[in-house]
Amino acid sequence: MQSELADIERSGGTIGRDRINRIRTIDTRMDQINADIDEKRGVIADLRDSYGKDLKRVKELYDLDPGR
Repeated sequence: MQSELADIERSGGTIGRDRINRIRTIDTRMDQINADIDEKRGVIADLRDSYGKDLKRVKELYDLDPGR
């Protein structure tokens, strides 16, 4: 869409305010989505860390001396 609008500008045409607003809306939404993705990656990293600690503890518990 932006390349089409750039072509219009280069050829001397004008771009309506509605198209500019649509691009801004899309850009804002993309920024929100990217922020959501970053947040989810953080959650995944936290879960991976927590799961790793839990798994280590389970392994320690199951590797106890059988004579106990």
